[in-house]
Amino acid sequence: MSETRPVPRRESPWGLPEGDNRQPKAHRCNDRAEDVIQLLEVSELILLLGFVVLFDWIVHFMSA
Repeated sequence: MSETRPVPRRESPWGLPEGDNRQPKAHRCNDRAEDVIQLLEVSELILLLGFVVLFDWIVHFMSA
């Protein structure tokens, strides 16, 4: 389930304890969430472009 790609660690204000060499593992659910977020961002762009085209179409036919 988990991948072996490196995951950035956050530094604690108190630093890392001596001998703490645990490494977090990447989770596939995080990648899926990022995919959904990117899909929504693209959908917003497509929706905005659709509104621009619709507005242009309305302005074009109202002025004719």
